Amino acid sequence: MVNAVDQKRPLEMTWSTASLEAGEAEILEQAMAAVIFARLQSEGLIDAKATLDSPIDPEAYFGPSYNDRLLELVGDADGDQQLDIDVYQLMVADLIRGPARPDTVEAALANDHFPGFSQQFLRHQGSLSPVSRRDERSQAVVASAQGMMLRDQTAVKNAEFVETIPGHLATAKDEAIGRAELQTRRGHGREARELLLETGDALLAAGKTAEAKEIYAELRRPEHADAKINGVRDLFDDYRTRGKEFPRGMVRSLETNGSEVKVAPYSHDTTFGAIASRRIAQLETREKLSSLLGREADPFKAADAREYFAKFEKSHSTAEVKQELANYLASFYVHAGEGAAWSKGVAEDNRAGKLDELFADLPVDEAGRKIIDCEGFAAINESVFKDSSKFDMYYVQVPGHVVAAVIDKKKEEMFVVSNQRVIDTPIDPTGAAIKKAAGAAPGEPMGIDRSFEKAYAAIR
Repeated sequence: MVNAVDQKRPLEMTWSTASLEAGEAEILEQAMAAVIFARLQSEGLIDAKATLDSPIDPEAYFGPSYNDRLLELVGDADGDQQLDIDVYQLMVADLIRGPARPDTVEAALANDHFPGFSQQFLRHQGSLSPVSRRDERSQAVVASAQGMMLRDQTAVKNAEFVETIPGHLATAKDEAIGRAELQTRRGHGREARELLLETGDALLAAGKTAEAKEIYAELRRPEHADAKINGVRDLFDDYRTRGKEFPRGMVRSLETNGSEVKVAPYSHDTTFGAIASRRIAQLETREKLSSLLGREADPFKAADAREYFAKFEKSHSTAEVKQELANYLASFYVHAGEGAAWSKGVAEDNRAGKLDELFADLPVDEAGRKIIDCEGFAAINESVFKDSSKFDMYYVQVPGHVVAAVIDKKKEEMFVVSNQRVIDTPIDPTGAAIKKAAGAAPGEPMGIDRSFEKAYAAIR
């Protein structure tokens, strides 16, 4: 609980009151108060039995109601003709039950559009509630609440800063780091992390890779590294609210370029530190590819990745190739969490030859990795080792999953690539080791062949 009431952490409504008459502005203030109450209650921060018109202290029958107190807190403190409420003032107003952090309260209120009051909420309200009466004013309050959104002003100012980065690339890195440090000290750690991530991405897009790497490194500092983030949050507008978790079992299909990628968002929970490490690994891998190939290389281009590994394998051991492949896959690709239905315009046994076409315009996660499935990972491996003089690659199909088995022809060593995992696997004539690496049960069928189609046909 915050005790220093002189601290400020305002949330501001995005709608302007500049053109409103006095009565209309009062309607908007009341709507904002009601939305705040509804959101706090839905998050368990206000007693579930309370109504807007009930007294805050249940034993003080004539004491101030929740609505009275919220209307005192809602206003235009900075005079910019947009209503606001201060999180810290809200926390010391005796409205919130139990211990709560400012981030928790803010996450309950900010950054997504209010969908409107549920019928259950409206029916539960007392007779004096400003949203329960069937008069014109009450209806106007309910209508005004629809679509309302509150935003932290730190986040707003950060967004404005990021938009201006292309115009001041020389100073953007240092200014972003300074802003983030100040915001962290003031208790705005979440906003600081978002600023760093968005600044790093903006610098990267502008070709300032060294500066972007320094920005991402800031996110690996102890105060930021373990903070949670969902890696696919920006693909799902209705679940972008910070602090909200994706429901387990939720799956969304994203169609692109003739393919359908089925994303399970809850499987993409990660941390800011992990996102930053992936971004840095991408930059370092791109530098390695360009250095070895003697030209600017794109790790997402199948020909560049194939040429790189063809050269890399000539001077490195199987174990080193395995580790390099693992780093490459984990840096640039991530499993969807559910699967994919790939474009029928590319034949199953020709996917490895048309990866650039197949993977064009795929959705990416917060780390910039393309979202694919097990078949996509296996096809990457066939593409990488297509012209290899050292390795043979086979598709291994088990029910519900396909992996790549990569065999060193001379040393008789093998590893299995299951999505982005690269697993040391002994060569076993019975196939039990491969089956185990693929995650199949002992009694389940297995197909193995250089052709994906034939490997799949073997288990049908």
